[in-house]
Amino acid sequence: MSSKPLHIRSRPRKLGDIVGNTHIIKCLEQMLQRKNRPRVYLLHGHYGCGKTSIAKIIASSVGCKRDSIIEINAGNEKGIETAREIIRMIKHSPLIGARRFIILEEAHALTSGFQQAMLTTLEDAPKNVYFALCTTDPQKIIKTIRSRCLDLEVKPLSKKEMEILLNKVIKAEGLSVEFTTINAITANADGIPRNALLLLEKVIGLKDIKAIDEILSVDNEMEHQVIDLCRVIMFSKDWNKSRGIMKSILETHIGNLEQVRLAILGYVSSVALGDNKPNSKAILVYECFKDPFYGNDAKAKFIFACLYVLKS
Repeated sequence: MSSKPLHIRSRPRKLGDIVGNTHIIKCLEQMLQRKNRPRVYLLHGHYGCGKTSIAKIIASSVGCKRDSIIEINAGNEKGIETAREIIRMIKHSPLIGARRFIILEEAHALTSGFQQAMLTTLEDAPKNVYFALCTTDPQKIIKTIRSRCLDLEVKPLSKKEMEILLNKVIKAEGLSVEFTTINAITANADGIPRNALLLLEKVIGLKDIKAIDEILSVDNEMEHQVIDLCRVIMFSKDWNKSRGIMKSILETHIGNLEQVRLAILGYVSSVALGDNKPNSKAILVYECFKDPFYGNDAKAKFIFACLYVLKS
């Protein structure tokens, strides 16, 4: 068995492997058959829903070899100089294959300078070059670039679709997993394939129902911590209590602060929609937690956002 994590080795390799998002499958099946098919794609949606996997499937479908697919993390390489390097690179044919496919991960982090520098290239790139911009926040991409893209929203899976995905992976891996465990994973994954497969990998081989429940209860623990944190920073401004909850979240969910951010926004949305008039504190929380918590500074972003709401 491959040493790669389950969510990596279970990635779909072709359109027919994708579970859910049938609107994208149908659109791409039609578009990719055209002689004048789109060459710039905007893939947006929740983290862990398969944006990069779909980008790689598009690359394969247009005839790009694996070595001709270039992934650039915009969170690390995002300035004008990076844009210039890309422009210089695509002037030359790839060493392997006839086409080149450039995937810009976390495209919401691209600077305005980068985006302005790439405008003409995205509109009039060499015919053997394709681009995919992957992002959780498409509004950070300037309109003039968005208008040049085929817009594809990657949505979370429904309960039924998640069960189909899990059963498909379980069969492919030759595993034996109880139906109750599949239900528990589905309930805790929030429709996110990556979440579901990470949870599945944690419980593979476990027979102890109590141990499985403890592993799958981590997300429930996060939910309670988030609710407690939101109540304190929004309504009581108790620094000692806030500090304790923040420390607890950082100790247990330091590698998953993006999910914490989304949970906070989900809670605040419920509060805001339940009020009879606009909630000014909810607006502040939206503003402070609107940007994704990715990268090496995720911890700093989380702490700063909490502190800013607390002191306001």
